[in-house]
Amino acid sequence: MKKYTIRIACFILTFAVGFGLADLLQWAEKTSRTNKAESTAPNNVNQSADVPKRGAGLEVRFREIINTENGLVADFEITNHGAASYFYSSYEENDTTGPFFALYQVKLNGKKENLGWCGTGLQSFALKSNETKIFRVHDLSRHWEKGVSLQYGFLFRRNDEQKPQTYWSGEIPIDEAAARLLIAEKENFNRSN
Repeated sequence: MKKYTIRIACFILTFAVGFGLADLLQWAEKTSRTNKAESTAPNNVNQSADVPKRGAGLEVRFREIINTENGLVADFEITNHGAASYFYSSYEENDTTGPFFALYQVKLNGKKENLGWCGTGLQSFALKSNETKIFRVHDLSRHWEKGVSLQYGFLFRRNDEQKPQTYWSGEIPIDEAAARLLIAEKENFNRSN
C-alpha cells in the first residue's frame, strides 16, 4: 500500500510541476509575442474598429487593380505576422495556387455593407505563421461608386476563436483610368440586366 501511495504522490507532483511549467511557458510566449507585435506592427495593420489595432497578427495590403477578361479585380497581399495560423473560408477546391479567394466584407465611405455569402461548398484553409498569400476580389465594379471611398475586409479566425474577425485594408486608390473602366463595366452590366 505504501508503494502505491508513493507512486500516486510522485505522479501528482510530476503532473502539477509539468502543468505549471507549461502554463508559465505559454504565458511567457504570449507576452513576448504581444510586446514584439506592438513594437514592430506596420501602420496599416488592422486599422479597423472591428478588430484590435495591435497584436492581432494579420496585415492586409492592397496590391493592384487588374483588368481581366472577366472584368476588373483587386488583389490584396495578406501576411500572417503571428505565431499561430489563421483560417479563412473559401469556395476553392484546393489551396495550392493563387490568387486565392476568402470571404470578405465591404465598406463604402466607412459604412459596412451587408454581403450575404452562401455556406454551401465552403472549405477552411490556413494562412500559416509568417506566410503571405495574394487574395483576389472579383466584381470590383459591383461595389465601387465614383466619389465613394472603398475598403475590403477579409474574414479570418485563429484556431481558438469560434467566429472570424474582419481584417480591413486601407482605402482602395482608384485612379482615373481605373475609374473609366469601372464606369464602363457598370454600364455594361446594367444594360445586360
